[in-house]
Amino acid sequence: MIPATNSAKNAQAHAPGSHILLTVLGVCIIILAAACGAIQSQEARPAPPADYQLIVEVDLTTQAYHRATLGQFSLPREGEVGLFFTLGDLETAAFDLSIKGTDGSRFGVLQARDYRTDSAGSGEWRDTLPPGEYHLLLTAAQGHGNVAVYANTP
Repeated sequence: MIPATNSAKNAQAHAPGSHILLTVLGVCIIILAAACGAIQSQEARPAPPADYQLIVEVDLTTQAYHRATLGQFSLPREGEVGLFFTLGDLETAAFDLSIKGTDGSRFGVLQARDYRTDSAGSGEWRDTLPPGEYHLLLTAAQGHGNVAVYANTP
């Protein structure tokens, strides 16, 4: 048997404190990694163009929607309407976002079945609409995720 040297005895004496230090460092690294992931997730979310205004934010975890009016707008004359929408971490069996005029006209914005997005899900829709009153409608199964719709009207 080889006798223990002073340096070996010192290493054994400091081992319990070293273990705590390594545990604390490990926890700090995990927290830092989680924070970096959250920051990257927030940065990945697309932003609407500067001239668009928020119409509505909807949380699909709370309820299903059936032809629910999310907002409305008027066009005194023909003009281009733009919609920008974010679909953060969406997972739903059915999704239909559309615009309906009081004259019965309908413009499909986004329709999908078994629809899933990541945190950066988004889209844009533009069309020239005749003068009139319009409603933004949503039909969606209850699921996961959030929808935000922004508009730019003349």
